Amino acid sequence: MLLVQELEGPETALDFGSELSRAFYVDGRPTDDVDSLRRVAEVTKVDGKKLLAAWSAPGAEHRTDEAFSKAREEGVVSYPTLFVERGGVRAQVVSGCVQPGEALALIQRALA
Repeated sequence: MLLVQELEGPETALDFGSELSRAFYVDGRPTDDVDSLRRVAEVTKVDGKKLLAAWSAPGAEHRTDEAFSKAREEGVVSYPTLFVERGGVRAQVVSGCVQPGEALALIQRALA
């Protein structure tokens, strides 16, 4: 998603991440497979050639490792993790899989 955000912006990266999650959790497709990435790129209107070139470029794996390290430093320990920020204070609301209704209740409680 880091590469998609750099290539296409944050909204497209969110769409890409959602579709990649669906490909993994629903379709059972590996997220680090070229065909999976190409298919998700097509569905989300991301330039697949540019994405795959960036994904396989020298240093891409190192940049990914750095992004994961930074996320861990910021409190991300599982997927998905959701934070809410209010008044300059960020609080973790969800870590790991929860039902949609539970997630909504946790978000509403954090924003109350």
